[in-house]
Amino acid sequence: MPSLGCVSSSSQQRYVDTAKLAGLVTVVARAGQVAHVAAIGARDIAAAAPMTTDTIFRIYSMTKPIVSVALLSLYEEGRFQLDDPVSRFIPSWADLRVWSDGTPDGYTTTFPEREMQIRDLLTHTSGLTYAFMNRHPVDGLYRRLGVERDGARNLQEMIDKLGQLPLRFSPGTQWSYSVATDVCGYLCEVISGRPLDQFLAERIFVPLGMVDTAFWVPPDKMHRLSANYAFTNQDPLALFDAPAGSAASTAFWVDRSEDLVVVLLAQLMPSATYPIRREMRALTCQALS
Repeated sequence: MPSLGCVSSSSQQRYVDTAKLAGLVTVVARAGQVAHVAAIGARDIAAAAPMTTDTIFRIYSMTKPIVSVALLSLYEEGRFQLDDPVSRFIPSWADLRVWSDGTPDGYTTTFPEREMQIRDLLTHTSGLTYAFMNRHPVDGLYRRLGVERDGARNLQEMIDKLGQLPLRFSPGTQWSYSVATDVCGYLCEVISGRPLDQFLAERIFVPLGMVDTAFWVPPDKMHRLSANYAFTNQDPLALFDAPAGSAASTAFWVDRSEDLVVVLLAQLMPSATYPIRREMRALTCQALS
């Protein structure tokens, strides 16, 4: 039976020694106790900086469960119900329409089968989408209006822009990865009366001792921030973002039946370049079986 050491040794041999990944950090905990932790490879190849267990990574969409937990903490306090219409807290969304037909230059809409509920935001069944999807004309409307990132300076501006656009589908009828969690973050602000970064710190980061988790890296921690790399046909480790932004290919896996938590932090985009997440799950299960 392999030991948990195989989790890092296999990654070293398959990915770091072959220059597919610059480096990574792995953690396995069971029954609340850390059973394995390892840092291998480099945090920044150009700077010859080794990966360390206190390296700071950008976790991208792993922000979603954090914001969702924060919103659900308000649910536990009875501040809202899951089937509340989102328009209870965003009145301008009371008359959202659904895309029917056409192109981004001219389209028709229809009424949704029902209003968007807060549970739809938490389950990605809201009818919202992402600009980068490129799968539906509504995605193009997001790009045109600048719904995300530099196009919206804050959550309020994003909400206002989303209110001008149709939904991809009627809430509750389909699943689609989307900006729904950004809207959850906005609801956290509206319901709590606190800016999202402060609310997350008070509700989650400080109580759990997550002292390095935030939306920004302060100057005194910048030396611990990992470089981020991208796979290209010309270079499997092309520098994507020097230490001013970092992680991709992250994974966070919870197995309640085994009382098991597994964390993988790496620094390569896109995250599906290699099957490292699936391999780590298999290695961990083999070591514990």
